Amino acid sequence: MKTKTSKSEPRELTISSAELSRFGMGVLDKALKVVNTAKKGRITIKIERG
Repeated sequence: MKTKTSKSEPRELTISSAELSRFGMGVLDKALKVVNTAKKGRITIKIERG
């Protein structure tokens, strides 16, 4: 998974659909846990389709 880090907020975590199909539901479950943690910080998670 690619993590884009910049000095400006919010941070972005980008998950491509190819990575989702490769790792399957396990990675989605992890992503949901990350989202719950991210709500405390300002991190957006984008799922790319393409």
